[in-house]
Amino acid sequence: KNNESQYLTLENKLRIGISYLRLVDKSFVKYSDIDKIHRDSAIFYFKDVISANSANKDITILKSKAYHNLSGIYIRDSLYDLAEKNTLKFLELTKSVKDQISIAHGYNSLFNISFAKKEYEKSKIFLNKGLDAIKKIKGIKADEIRAALNLNFAYSAYMLKDYKNAYDYQEKSWDLYDRLKDLEHEKDIAD
Repeated sequence: KNNESQYLTLENKLRIGISYLRLVDKSFVKYSDIDKIHRDSAIFYFKDVISANSANKDITILKSKAYHNLSGIYIRDSLYDLAEKNTLKFLELTKSVKDQISIAHGYNSLFNISFAKKEYEKSKIFLNKGLDAIKKIKGIKADEIRAALNLNFAYSAYMLKDYKNAYDYQEKSWDLYDRLKDLEHEKDIAD
């Protein structure tokens, strides 16, 4: 009963943090004063979730999501060391619960950090790890992250002037996105 109560409290705090984060202007321009308040509130709630003292698997998943959201904030703020630290903690927790899709997302976040720092060769290493994490996984969620990883691979290859691989990875990505779009249309028609 105590674990359930703690889980519900932490889940609500995570949701509040995400709600504050959604209020932040997404334009990537200078924060307004209200955006700063929302950003700081989101950080407060995410850190509150992270500080929970529990080894419960469900709570571990909540904590990993809080780390992932913090990483996104720090990437946006160009605080790449903090972003990387939080992403590595996110990866540690998602690996402990063997969530391959989230592991791939974590490596995609490390790609974003490396790419923003213009470390294109390093960014490709993270993309390979992300693709490897979902190599044996089937399904829509795996295909969504696989498409994103391939598109990001195209960006890295392009920045390294490896235009053939940039094109090839872009095509792989677009093929996956097209297939996902077709599945969505089929589902809509069936509904």
